[in-house]
Amino acid sequence: MALLELRQAREQSQEDLARELGVGQPAVAKLERRTDMYVSNLRCYIEALGGSLEITARFPEGGRAARRGVANAYLDGMACDKREGLAQGGNFVRRSSKSEGGSS
Repeated sequence: MALLELRQAREQSQEDLARELGVGQPAVAKLERRTDMYVSNLRCYIEALGGSLEITARFPEGGRAARRGVANAYLDGMACDKREGLAQGGNFVRRSSKSEGGSS
């Protein structure tokens, strides 16, 4: 299911989602058109819709490895919080807690 269809199925507008993510509506529209994106951006989008993202890797030998351990800790540290997120080129990125270089 495409992101746009998922958002519509959840009965939310791009404006609703933008408000939840702390970005502008054009950033949501751009993200919905992307064919490739960071997992952290997808996670933020899904969480803003009220869901949670789980990733499972399946291997030809029949083994299964769920997204756990180090990867899980890294993603858990990527807060999807409108105080920390902003849109940059259609990607939601964390704002640094410290100013780098002093220029905007």
